[in-house]
Amino acid sequence: ESRATLYSEVYDELFATVPDHPQITKQTTVAERAAAIASQVAFLRRFMDAETGFIEIGAGDCALSVAVAPFVRTVQAIDVSNTITDGFKHPANFRLHISKGTDLGVDDASISLAYSNQLIEHLHPDDAVDQMRNVVRALRPGERRHDR
Repeated sequence: ESRATLYSEVYDELFATVPDHPQITKQTTVAERAAAIASQVAFLRRFMDAETGFIEIGAGDCALSVAVAPFVRTVQAIDVSNTITDGFKHPANFRLHISKGTDLGVDDASISLAYSNQLIEHLHPDDAVDQMRNVVRALRPGERRHDR
């Protein structure tokens, strides 16, 4: 029960007390970061079209979510802290949801593509199971296509 608020509290405290944390200082070059994002977008494009409802779980700085926004109907970035996204500009079809670690902030059967990169290892095993259940509930039935 205490983990419901703990993820946000821990990450907010981490970012407040470690101002040179790599997620804040962006220790990669702009070109390296752009290449990493472009690689992920290239992979994801085969699963997207103009009607796709996309969520990124563990969105961090939301760079990937913003990069896929032109290719999908809606983008929802899910994270436990908004510290590294404060003040950034986002597209009209974008929404940020601050999660308790397992909730997604989306309706059941409302999305067609969920993506996460290097997040699940940060969750308690029980929370990882709950989060995956929520992902399955959020996906639209019949839209689990991998043939594009």
